[in-house]
Formats: sequence, C-alpha cells, structure tokens
Amino acid sequence: MVNSLRECAENTDRSEFIKEFHLEDMCTSELVNSAREYEEILSKLKTKCLESKYCIYDNGNYFINASHFIKDSGLLEDGIFKNVELIKVMSCDQVEPILLAVTSLELAVQEESNSDIITTVNVVPHNKLFYATKMSLLWQILSNKSNAAAIKHQVSVAIERVITVGDINLTLASDLIRLRKAQMKRASILKYGSTVHDPSWQGIIAEVASTTIKFEMLGTSGNEPNTYLGFSEICQFMTMLCRTFSSYYRSIRILTAPLVSRNNCNLRKIPIHI
Repeated sequence: MVNSLRECAENTDRSEFIKEFHLEDMCTSELVNSAREYEEILSKLKTKCLESKYCIYDNGNYFINASHFIKDSGLLEDGIFKNVELIKVMSCDQVEPILLAVTSLELAVQEESNSDIITTVNVVPHNKLFYATKMSLLWQILSNKSNAAAIKHQVSVAIERVITVGDINLTLASDLIRLRKAQMKRASILKYGSTVHDPSWQGIIAEVASTTIKFEMLGTSGNEPNTYLGFSEICQFMTMLCRTFSSYYRSIRILTAPLVSRNNCNLRKIPIHI
C-alpha cells in the first residue's frame, strides 16, 4: 500500500514505481471516501493522543514525545532523524495537519482489514522526509494497526542534470527501469542467444531488472543518494539476506510463516563471518 504526500500525488514517475513493484496505490488525496468513518477515526486518535503516556501539554498545545517512544520501544536509531523529539498534534483544540495525515493513513489500513500483513510505502519528496518520519512514528504510537505493518519510505529527489547512458536519458526512475531492462536483455542475448526475443522471456527480464534495482537500493544510503555502502557492508547485507530467506523457507508451514521482529532487522550490527 502506498501513501503519498500531495507533492507526489500527480507524479507520473511515482505511478511507474508503483506499477513496477506491484504496489497498491492509496494516495492521500483519495483516502477520505467516507466523511463519517474519517471523523470517527480522527476522534479516536485525538482521544488516544490525550491519554497517551507520551502526551505533553504546554500552554494550550499538545505534543507527543517521540524520542521517549523510540527509546521505550527499542526501535533502531539507524535511519531515524536524531532531532525527532516532540510532535505537535493539537493547539487550542485545532488539529495539526500531521494528525490529519495519520487519520487518512489509518482509514486506508482499516479498509485493508482482510490482509494479515500490510506494507506501507510513504512516498515523499526529499524535503519532506523529516515530516514523513514524524508521521510514521506518530502512527506507530497511536495505532494498533501499525504493529502488523511494515513501514518503508520511498524518497523522490529532484534531478538537476540529465545523465545519458547510450540512447537513454536518465531523468526519472522509470528511465532507470528501462535502462536496466535493456541491459538485462542484452546480457541474456549474449548468454542464451536469439531465443531471448521470445515473448516468454519478457517476464524473466523484467523480474531480473527489478531485482537488480532493489539490490542497488540496498547498497545506497537513503539520506545521501550519492553515497554508496562499502563492499564489505554490502556483503554483510547479502549474506544476512541469504540466511534470512533460507530460515524463512525452512520455517514455512501450511499457509503460515513466522513474522520477523522489527527489532532484529539492523543487519549492519550483526557480525558476519564469511
């Protein structure tokens, strides 16, 4: 499920990303389809804010102490802004926009109640990443639904210059997808010959290209798109992923599989011996 801020709502590149990675589009501007349900959820979240042990009242304003929540929950600090402390949710009985955004997200998740596990991808421009982090933390504090959800952030960054690779100009994520598909097709032709032109190969090439991009994302720092992880760090990621998938397949039972604890996902802190 994809939740996006208004700045990304009309982004065609975002739509291509959603389509390529088989995600369900739940754009914020389309979430509020029932005013009554929306108001009910907002009322419940306001009550939870006031009753939360992390709630702080100061001169007519209500804040949620996110830093205490992070410490109490044992959440990993990697990837979380160090200066995320207080989140303002209400002022003089006026609801802050961030709480309204959490309400929309909660409504979308409620409509997906038939799903056991939901992955939410917050699509935000780079200058709104701090806001998205606070919104994600606030949702985890106020919602029981967030406990069963995997939360990810997809950051869109403005491109200042066009990068030309062959006959493809890389200005959008969709251009990168096209480039990787073309490269995978050429590589397959070199290895398997003209049989690659058969339509049955299209799905294979698309899957390999998609996997390549995902591994590239693993090897790139989220806050610094131009900073790449060192080879040893990438090897640690790959080794742990192999072990995790191997353990997952061994543990599968009929229609059930164990959930991986959110607190055990910091791969870089686990020593790897190759």
